[in-house]
Amino acid sequence: MKISQLLLLSFSFVLILMTGTTVIGVIKVNQVDSILARVNEVDSRKQRLAINFRGSVHDRAISIRDTVLVDNSAERQPHLQDIERLERFYADSATEMDTIFNDASQISAREIELLANIKRIERATQAEAAQILALLQRQQTEPARAQLMDSTAQLYSQWLDSINAFIDYQEASIQGGVDAVRTITGQFQMLMISVLIIGFLLTGVLVWKLTRYLQRVLGGEPAHAAAVIRDLAHGNLAVSVETDYPDSIMGAVAQMQADLVVIMSELERTATSVASASAELSDSAQINQQQARNQRSQTEQGVTAIHQMSATIQEVA
Repeated sequence: MKISQLLLLSFSFVLILMTGTTVIGVIKVNQVDSILARVNEVDSRKQRLAINFRGSVHDRAISIRDTVLVDNSAERQPHLQDIERLERFYADSATEMDTIFNDASQISAREIELLANIKRIERATQAEAAQILALLQRQQTEPARAQLMDSTAQLYSQWLDSINAFIDYQEASIQGGVDAVRTITGQFQMLMISVLIIGFLLTGVLVWKLTRYLQRVLGGEPAHAAAVIRDLAHGNLAVSVETDYPDSIMGAVAQMQADLVVIMSELERTATSVASASAELSDSAQINQQQARNQRSQTEQGVTAIHQMSATIQEVA
């Protein structure tokens, strides 16, 4: 594998790891956001409205009781006004609750059942309360008190119990959402830790493989390889070249060093032979030069003798 391929593989792995973590993180964040939105905007709202129901019913039960206990119309009037105010408050909350329940995606079958039970008991209780108020208007205090104690009080208690059941369901739903958020965040935390560990392990493996690859290619540390090549370039053939990888660059440098040593040895022997031959040639040249001088001297002597002979002949003639 080429070093470029190994580096590309390393960076690709890091990129894939980062992309995968980001995608999963976005999915988990969206899940948490969806759950928190449901809890804050729907479940908590339904719970708050149910708490309004409970407050209104509880206070109306007290006002009905107080209305029945007093003996004259003037004293009953403040309690009757409280009942009307509490009924309006309950009706406003009920209208808002019905608006929520019109969206089927925001409610469950159990919630429909619980709200239906509240409305059923509400109708029965409101009918009993209207009868009591009618008796009081006719100044029939004792029958009103008897009806309150015999059935109406129990209906108010059942009404509160049904509302409390709805509130408890919403509390459980909210707690379930919180638990789901905790589970998702815990899982994402474990995922991040796992990704970090895997990243460290795989990065370590890739670094180890890259280091091993460079050692096989270079045959040693890059700085040592550069120093050896620099020494050889400066003519230092005695530098030590050692490597455990004969097919590496350092192995090739070692082979080149050995070849250069052989070449230099051959050149040295050739130079010695050439020097010896040159010395012999120089000696031969000196001998030849001496012989040439001797021949020249003999020639000059011969010419002189010829001139003398010619002069003698002329004199004789």
